[in-house]
Amino acid sequence: MSKVVVVGAGASGLVAAIYTRQTGQEVVILERNNICGKKILMTGNGKCNYFNENLDLCNYNSSHLSILKEIISPENKKEILSFFDKLGIVPKIKTSYYYPSSGQATSIRNALLLQANLLNVEIKYNTLVTDIKINDSCFNIYTTNGIIISDKLILATGSKAYPKTGSDGIGYEISKKLGHSIVEVLPALTKIYVDDKDFKLISGVRIDASLSLFEDNKLLKQEQGELQLTDLGISGICSFNLSSLVSRGLSKNKEEIIVIDFLPMLDLKMKMSG
Repeated sequence: MSKVVVVGAGASGLVAAIYTRQTGQEVVILERNNICGKKILMTGNGKCNYFNENLDLCNYNSSHLSILKEIISPENKKEILSFFDKLGIVPKIKTSYYYPSSGQATSIRNALLLQANLLNVEIKYNTLVTDIKINDSCFNIYTTNGIIISDKLILATGSKAYPKTGSDGIGYEISKKLGHSIVEVLPALTKIYVDDKDFKLISGVRIDASLSLFEDNKLLKQEQGELQLTDLGISGICSFNLSSLVSRGLSKNKEEIIVIDFLPMLDLKMKMSG
């Protein structure tokens, strides 16, 4: 029986461990924090939108859509929903977004953790991976609690999204050392800062709105949904969905302009007549 080590006990790490353990392999998860799933608990403002019915390829910003097409297949979509159904998660659906009916992200985290425990997946908490070396087709994993040897390795360390939760980019460095190439890392699914000091006057407002993103004066994409106005810019689902395009454009010194429509339910003629 081969031994598989998963680095990171977030959503990806827990799901990877569950599926791997179901194949009969020994699985050990190494987690640097004293609990698992810290970012799960923060997802969707603590409500955790864990699935989206709208998985059309046009919603993805990638230069490898052919690979995505194989991954985001009808069969895999059914498998995801079946997986959460077997965990006992009853969905509450809001505009194609799936939330646990409890309205609490802890339901998702606890369900994943319970399943991992039922399958006897070992989780080593407070264990930070400092280095990984390949030796005789095995992985020597150096941690703050000693060396662990495994036959297979799954890196699920997260990105640089939230260092306080453990996602500080260490996975990128480990991957590079193991011979992998890393695509330029840019922010995505994040709030957008704007060059407008007046936003402080309307900070804290939440409203359903429509956003239009213009890049070098050309309409790039539109998104509609809940918008949150902050001291420094905009946040919320529709903002998150545009953020990767904004960060990619800014990295190429392009001009990014976002137009906010606070009355998306009204057509242009009605607005002008009013």
